[in-house]
Amino acid sequence: MGEAKRQTGRTKRIVVGTCSGCTLCCVVPAIEEFQKPPFSHCLQICDAGCAIHRAEERPEVCSGFRCRYIQAHEYGSDERHILPHPLQAGAYAFEPLDSGLMVLCVDPARPYAWKETSLVPFLATFVEAGFTLHIVDRGYNFPLRTLDHLGEIVARDYVEGARLMGKPPNIPGYIGSVRDV
Repeated sequence: MGEAKRQTGRTKRIVVGTCSGCTLCCVVPAIEEFQKPPFSHCLQICDAGCAIHRAEERPEVCSGFRCRYIQAHEYGSDERHILPHPLQAGAYAFEPLDSGLMVLCVDPARPYAWKETSLVPFLATFVEAGFTLHIVDRGYNFPLRTLDHLGEIVARDYVEGARLMGKPPNIPGYIGSVRDV
């Protein structure tokens, strides 16, 4: 589903274990192959999702990526019963290979939605296990290592707090949210 549909609240039927037109992984990260800065629309987004989702010309950074929700369903792990679809959660999680990190990428159009889903206890298990959690939200990367810090981020809008303190976004290449584009 394209950004316009996410913003207007129109929903698409979610087919369990599939992208179902979700394009969060096409919006939040930078994609060098397309000269796409973070938090901006990839030019490949169309009403059905990614226009080149199954195409051979799809770059490795795209074709090799699976959010944790998709991985859980592909591998049949128990997480598939816990993790909400990124379109429902307003965020997706992924674990870079052998990194000891868990990353949560937040939909800039719905930055609070994930805070009321099963993503919070899911992420807490990784923090408890010693992972560093990075929350990528509206141009900011918030690394955290404690459950107390996770609780603070869930309870407050850290992006707004950073802005009020005059701290600029800390993600290289950030040029504004998709709302500004």
